[in-house]
Amino acid sequence: GTMATTGGLFWHEFMQNILIQARVLKDTEVYVEDTEVGSRGSMDGILTFDEAWEFKTMNGMRMKKFTELGPPDSPELLAAFKDKCPVYWAQAQEYLRMSGFRTMRFTIMEAAYPFTLAEIAVPYKPQDALVIRDKYLQVRQAVADQAVPQACCLPGSQDARNCVARDVCPIGRMT
Repeated sequence: GTMATTGGLFWHEFMQNILIQARVLKDTEVYVEDTEVGSRGSMDGILTFDEAWEFKTMNGMRMKKFTELGPPDSPELLAAFKDKCPVYWAQAQEYLRMSGFRTMRFTIMEAAYPFTLAEIAVPYKPQDALVIRDKYLQVRQAVADQAVPQACCLPGSQDARNCVARDVCPIGRMT
């Protein structure tokens, strides 16, 4: 609710300020856009070692999954993140595609004491990013044709369960 959003915004700005002071974050709220597909957004920042950066807060139960699986780029951690946070994974792929960066480093903080931190280094995966881009293009074409977009999968199907955009797609949310 409102408290979670307000708390998240506080911690977001607090973390940005700390990383700027430490000279780790060189730019904040970096706008990215692909006018062809109509996709746009603001990355939380760019790190001094040329990676995109996002900050997220999470509850402790969800957070626990990411603090015990190894280093930020371990295959186990990346698989768990993609499975448990598909919207964040899709956001990373879309922002990486539009920005040209090849890694998005997430700093995830537990939103309550002891404020545990996790770091996840999500690599650019064209096979995921281009699926999202293609969906945008299909919808734009359907709008131009004044037609209902063709569904790419069926509700409850394996394709729907595995889709990186499942949490933002009406069919994916039916699974």
